[in-house]
Amino acid sequence: KRAERLFERGELGGPALMLMREPAFMTGGNRLAPGDRLLLFTDGITEMPCRADGGEDIGIDGLIDWLNEHPADVLADLVGGVTTAVLSLSKSMAFKDDVCLVGVEFEECGE
Repeated sequence: KRAERLFERGELGGPALMLMREPAFMTGGNRLAPGDRLLLFTDGITEMPCRADGGEDIGIDGLIDWLNEHPADVLADLVGGVTTAVLSLSKSMAFKDDVCLVGVEFEECGE
């Protein structure tokens, strides 16, 4: 939520894409305001350990905490900051799993 500068976890979840032959996904909706951002990511981000010794995974809650503690005015800085922070927290030079991270920022529509 851009106005509050707050990231929150979506309510819905489901199986990974392409994991099952005929997966069932729930649908839902959220009202988005201009400036709101949506961050989509694979588990390669959240399943990185917090420490080099294999500590607990960063997890979705850890990612959301980091996002809320490090607001960025520019979306590209936010996306780049996430990957840099995850590698730094894990004391790693590379991700151990595939990573996809997509940031979307909503703009006001003309009528």
